[in-house]
Amino acid sequence: MGFSADDKELLGAIADCNITVDEGVTFSQFVDIVLIEQGDSFDVYEELMSGFTAMDIERNGKITAQSLRKLCKRLDEDLSQAEIEDMIAEADKDGNGEVSHREFISVMLKTNLFRGTTANFNSCSAENRRESARHDSLIS
Repeated sequence: MGFSADDKELLGAIADCNITVDEGVTFSQFVDIVLIEQGDSFDVYEELMSGFTAMDIERNGKITAQSLRKLCKRLDEDLSQAEIEDMIAEADKDGNGEVSHREFISVMLKTNLFRGTTANFNSCSAENRRESARHDSLIS
């Protein structure tokens, strides 16, 4: 896999992900550990944040139906108001009518584009949590 690790390093990586050895390791958790050890664990997060930033046309840290409609017009995409509202509703888990970067990442990880990469990257990556907090502070 491009790196070697002894038992102590593996147990440390598992502990970093809040997994007890008695529980075992799921495949998704194993992939997260491997990606972290390889140093590639932040690619998915960066790609998703890049997508969110591209859709956040008002640069206010959220995607609304209005901003999504503007983006669709710029891209010459013909979506109905109902389709746009359905897209926002699907991702808007807190019901405030806006999609935050966390909600965007959550819904994107459920798509076929990212399925099987890092299904639960936030649970395993302190760096991603810090980056997410940094992003929140920049838009506040």
